[in-house]
Amino acid sequence: MIRRILSASFGKPVLTLLLALAAAAGGGVWLGDLKRDVFPDLATPVFSVFVQNPAMGAEELETGVAIPLEVALAGLPEVRRIRSSSQAGVAQVRAEFEPDADYYLARQLVTERVNQAARDLPPGTGAPLVSSLTGRLNEVMEVVLEAKPGTAGLMELRDLADYELRNRLLGVPGVAAVEVLGGHLRQFQIQLDPDRMAALGVSLNEVMTAVKRSNENAAGGFVVQGSIEWTVRAVGRAENMGDLRATVSLLETAVARAPTVETHWALGALYLELGAAGAAEAQLRVAAEGDPGSADRWIALANALALKPDPLAAADALERARSAEPGLHVTRDPAGRLMRQPSPPTH
Repeated sequence: MIRRILSASFGKPVLTLLLALAAAAGGGVWLGDLKRDVFPDLATPVFSVFVQNPAMGAEELETGVAIPLEVALAGLPEVRRIRSSSQAGVAQVRAEFEPDADYYLARQLVTERVNQAARDLPPGTGAPLVSSLTGRLNEVMEVVLEAKPGTAGLMELRDLADYELRNRLLGVPGVAAVEVLGGHLRQFQIQLDPDRMAALGVSLNEVMTAVKRSNENAAGGFVVQGSIEWTVRAVGRAENMGDLRATVSLLETAVARAPTVETHWALGALYLELGAAGAAEAQLRVAAEGDPGSADRWIALANALALKPDPLAAADALERARSAEPGLHVTRDPAGRLMRQPSPPTH
């Protein structure tokens, strides 16, 4: 057979050459369509389920969370291995599938089974979290966001990365996840004064409740005018620091509950910071007349009167401050408000 092929090939060399060239061309086309990678993904589809319950220990999480999830995931098609690990407050269940299993179908099946098992988990357990489709050998690209000195700070760069760059990268086909690291996360902080809170009789829970209630929207129903229906909505979300400073209902409640000199002083100082001259004057006058020997309260009252403006009454309050503390020296801060002049350093 081989001898015949060789004899025919030598007998018709042109046809043999054409067949060889056609075979080489076909092989080149097939080679171009062949999937290849320098670092092929050898990882099998593995999904991790994380469940948190801060009140439970490792043994309780093992029996109450990990084992029910293992039983729920054990019957999935093409599952090779299921493992779990538990520690104080956190349980992790790992489901490993066959190498040729479809990622998206496997994750869908895992999510469905986990949602069914979540109904029977112990009270206080957080919602189970299923890991994403990212593999251990997937490509990772790092992007550094920089700015010229003086053009943008770390907080502005973090805002740009969180709300602009991250959203655009997630829209690129093939991108599974985007993590943002570094920079300063924008946040509003409320610094509490324990001494003033103790004077007002206000607890930490009351402050947290007041801030939470003052930072939310509410639905108000509808108003119908003929064929037009208007939506009524109360917008109370804090958008800046001024909105948070305007949360004075808690102090007003404290003044009504315990109208002492200290409560009037605290509420008046807050009104003065907000620029409410009339309300600040009313509260600070009660505080100053209740403690006439405090020069600082008369100075604060003078600032409130100057803000109205009432220069004569402000001058009178400043004179009362000097009478309360002979030798008092008053200056102005960068904002133009009156303040006690700091004493020179002693050596």
